[in-house]
Amino acid sequence: MQMHALTLKAGAAAALILALAWQQPLLATADRGKECPSCGSPSWSADGQWIAFDSDHADGKYHVWKIRTDGTSLTRLTPSDQEDTDPAWSPDGQQIAFSRGEEQNVQVWTMLGDGSQAAKLTTYSCINCYPAWSRDNWTLAFVTDRGGGWDILTVTMDGQEGFYLAASAKQELHPSWSPDGSWIAFERGDVPETGLRFNIWKARVGTTQRVQVTTGECMECDPAWNPTQDLIAFDSDRDGSVKLWLVNADGTNLRRVTSQPMPFVETEPAWSPDGTKIAFLGERQYGGEIWIVNADGTGLTQVTHLTEPPRSHRASPG
Repeated sequence: MQMHALTLKAGAAAALILALAWQQPLLATADRGKECPSCGSPSWSADGQWIAFDSDHADGKYHVWKIRTDGTSLTRLTPSDQEDTDPAWSPDGQQIAFSRGEEQNVQVWTMLGDGSQAAKLTTYSCINCYPAWSRDNWTLAFVTDRGGGWDILTVTMDGQEGFYLAASAKQELHPSWSPDGSWIAFERGDVPETGLRFNIWKARVGTTQRVQVTTGECMECDPAWNPTQDLIAFDSDRDGSVKLWLVNADGTNLRRVTSQPMPFVETEPAWSPDGTKIAFLGERQYGGEIWIVNADGTGLTQVTHLTEPPRSHRASPG
């Protein structure tokens, strides 16, 4: 399977992750567009009216799009001929950070919420991706492979790179800031004797303190810290299917959000600004769409309809 080095979909189905080499998290394929288009990486606007996401449904390349939460006003934001992925809306709603590039040269960019004034933020020739905003709208954490593995680094809006948040011999991906900016949650990969696994960790910013939040011989990825409380959403295959879960930031009160049966796979959670809803990537046999669900598991709603076969062939998630 041809792998494109840009979109790090580390939280997708565990079977796909296990098929990859240990040095590589789950990547989107460059030739998926015509056969199995997909959407992913949802991110809410500050007013809760829009969701930015990436999709290759239009021409086989990933671009950044936005859509209203009611499924209307689909708008393409990045007209480039490169791969544009991993959109992250700033907390003040003014900017969107995203990843742009090809092969081994992927950089973090920013643009305004209407797609204008795109500007490159990182410049080191390697893969830099998965940008995540701090609450002050000035600092971003992102994933980089410049050290040979996958580590988390910070950069400010003036292009000044800061500190490695979670540099170790492990694979560390998908940063997400706590509401007060003092912690960053991330997923850490390991290869124990029983096989590849990912768990959710958190790191205190500016210190060496690292705390494991979830444990288990399973794949737990894509942490998203609730913007209003110490609660982390993530995806996990701990019960045999990849679903959305919640856990308190101290590791207590682990619970599953949804109960949809396979083959409905749920990954890449993203909180609404008020912390009551979760947008996520819902994947079935033919591709992935953006969905929304209440934090208590009710109100499951499909937002995008970009990759579906004719209606007579659609499969219900339930």
